[in-house]
Amino acid sequence: MKKVNHYNGITREEILEVLELRDGKFYWKTALSNRVKIGQEAGGVSKGYKRITLKGKLIPTSQMAFLCYHGWLPKDHTKYHIDHKDRDKLNNREDNLRCATLGQNNMNKESKKGSTSKYLGVYWQEAAKKWRAKIQIKKRQIHLGYFYIEEEAGKAYDEAAIKHFGEFANLNFKRAV
Repeated sequence: MKKVNHYNGITREEILEVLELRDGKFYWKTALSNRVKIGQEAGGVSKGYKRITLKGKLIPTSQMAFLCYHGWLPKDHTKYHIDHKDRDKLNNREDNLRCATLGQNNMNKESKKGSTSKYLGVYWQEAAKKWRAKIQIKKRQIHLGYFYIEEEAGKAYDEAAIKHFGEFANLNFKRAV
């Protein structure tokens, strides 16, 4: 993976010249306009992500934070993304951000709204009168089995997710330490 030390030409140093990064949030160090107050949290939320305008460019704070923490960003934004481990798009703390391929980023997704189950990878199969567990790997659906107990189907999904997705697996149950 190729790395760059800027976001659209804006460097870490330029960001930290006008913004302070504390606990994953940016605060203004300099009043760039009469709408900005020094010490005020910077940015606004759009489509679930916080973004800040610098030098006329709207920048996602997750990208800015990763650049400030690590000094680099992946060069190819079509192949690599900054992933939020906990899936909270506003949590830009250093331990919550990681570089991920598009596929890895997709592994760390939430269950679909309107699902028949509270568990990821599980749904009620009316014809069988059982819970069905399945997982998608590289655009292929893999059947994991039918279960009388919804929780058991959720555990089957977790097992498969850990096996196939590793640290990027989004689980129904906390990992055993």
